[in-house]
Amino acid sequence: AIQSAEPLPEADMWCLAARRHGIDRDKIPETAVNKIYEIYDNIPRNITQITGALPVLAHGGVDNLIVAAQQAQSHEGSDKLEPRHWRKA
Repeated sequence: AIQSAEPLPEADMWCLAARRHGIDRDKIPETAVNKIYEIYDNIPRNITQITGALPVLAHGGVDNLIVAAQQAQSHEGSDKLEPRHWRKA
């Protein structure tokens, strides 16, 4: 019975993290984060060997990013998450 089951769709870690932290999914700068990884991958290895590879962005990393942005927002006393909070994160 298990072998014939359909595979489950992949979970959207961005959506799940947004839900866990009580923010709108659209407020997370997923495109910008993915672009950072893309740009980093294009940097020659002899330059990045000192810092090493960026950590794999999984559920915990997205949670940490959201928490850091929320901390920047709280520290500033702002009512909503702004791009500057994500940059600080």
